Amino acid sequence: MYVYRQDTSEGVAQPIFRVRLSDRGIARVASIEQVPLPDARFYSLVGFAPNNSPLASVVLGNSDIYALDVNFP
Repeated sequence: MYVYRQDTSEGVAQPIFRVRLSDRGIARVASIEQVPLPDARFYSLVGFAPNNSPLASVVLGNSDIYALDVNFP
């Protein structure tokens, strides 16, 4: 059994660690460097995919809307 933790004190990288409860072994499983977006500023662990890979919500630095077409009824 594992517990997952995101270390927000480590600056921009904010790594996610997996801690094995049986022996308290720690493994780094993700960090912001693995997000393939050049303007990713922050991310937070939100869950896990069926293959146990971490799912994250990513905040982008350049997220302005320049055009939006909406057709209301």
